[in-house]
Amino acid sequence: MPETSDKQIFHEFYTEKRWNNWLQKVGESNFKLEESGDTPENDSAIFVNMQDDVILACLKVIATCQRGENSVEETLDILSSIEEIVLKKVDSISEDTGISRPPWDMLQG
Repeated sequence: MPETSDKQIFHEFYTEKRWNNWLQKVGESNFKLEESGDTPENDSAIFVNMQDDVILACLKVIATCQRGENSVEETLDILSSIEEIVLKKVDSISEDTGISRPPWDMLQG
């Protein structure tokens, strides 16, 4: 979490724990990478939900800046910490998924 001068950030917008929970859900899903690149819509829904979760967290951070609760610098620090969490290389979740990069990279044909 970024350091602030006079005020404390009481709300963590996105955490490692939250991200790891998503990764665990992917590991528990039946998702498999197919040679053809085609994946059934139901199988890839977990990745859409992951993206939505990260996007909503980022929008909440931006909203705090717009309301004057955080400075632009603080907002950028928070967004940077979210970026570090979700773009970090991931160990393979399972042999079937073969996921070792940000999951939404695989959905961009």
